[in-house]
Amino acid sequence: MTADIKIENFAFDPIKPDGIELNLVMTAKRYTTSTSTQNTKGLTLLFTHSIGAFKECWEPTIETLYANHNPENESLRIREIWSFDKPNHGDAALINADKLHGRPRGVPASEFALQLLTFVNSPLVKGHRLVPIGHSNGCDGWMLATKYIDLSRIPYLATILVESGHMPSKVMDENSELIDFLVSTATKLTLKMKDRWASKEEALKFFSKSRAWSTYDPAAIKLVVEHGLYELPNGEGVTFKSPKEQQALGYGSETPEHREAGHQVGEVARYIPVYLIQGEISNQVPQDIRDTQFVHATAVSIVEGAGHMVVQEQPIALAKHISDMLLKIPSTPAKAPPSKL
Repeated sequence: MTADIKIENFAFDPIKPDGIELNLVMTAKRYTTSTSTQNTKGLTLLFTHSIGAFKECWEPTIETLYANHNPENESLRIREIWSFDKPNHGDAALINADKLHGRPRGVPASEFALQLLTFVNSPLVKGHRLVPIGHSNGCDGWMLATKYIDLSRIPYLATILVESGHMPSKVMDENSELIDFLVSTATKLTLKMKDRWASKEEALKFFSKSRAWSTYDPAAIKLVVEHGLYELPNGEGVTFKSPKEQQALGYGSETPEHREAGHQVGEVARYIPVYLIQGEISNQVPQDIRDTQFVHATAVSIVEGAGHMVVQEQPIALAKHISDMLLKIPSTPAKAPPSKL
């Protein structure tokens, strides 16, 4: 990151929504510049990551946004940027390590959603003009959070979903065997992946030569080593902050909540713009299935040369697409749709 970008670390205590205690900490970083903090009429962007990633994976995109996104309209400039770790990923996974051992089903997206909603309602961003931006499974947290609020008073100006994978329930039903196969395959591959190296230097060499990581931008690989790994005690080497078992659980528990989040996309789109950004390469599902994801989109943008892992593969180009979507945000909030009653 450039010297002009100030980075602040946060760890948010477990929350107790409606008396239900959720015992996991959520970690985040706030990114600002000396000029962005003066943009009190501008946008506050809120980033969430995919399974297996971490809050810092967005940093090349964040740095590019701060360098290049400076529209004449001050209401569309950037005020602050936040990026969050899921409770079983990144720094949060280290803080929550003992408690995660008692989570045989991992951390549901609905729990992360409540943590995000608590943040959105906190004094830290009171009065801010918020734009949530999620990648893959990270989109589910933002969408599921909208279940707990009056959508006619949704606290977001718009949302940007990057490779969210949401599709209509009918399409999921018609392709249930394919979806089950994809989930099973992702789970097995995650559990089989190498997760121990003698040092971070050795890990960097491994990732740089590995076919599985060959599509990643070099900066993204360095971030995996710098922020995705940690040193084990007693000189035992380095491993992922998020244990691969926790990552794998994310796929197995994802489908029901992912379906619910997909339904919420349609509900949210009745009140605010929902912008979709997709990678050009359809390497998750066939293109005809993928096209059904666009049904509720206010606008769709395609990143050339990228697949599902667009955040890691084309972080600089992705920043341009996000910037273009931010410029589409209406200057005044859309009116609530008429009642169905």
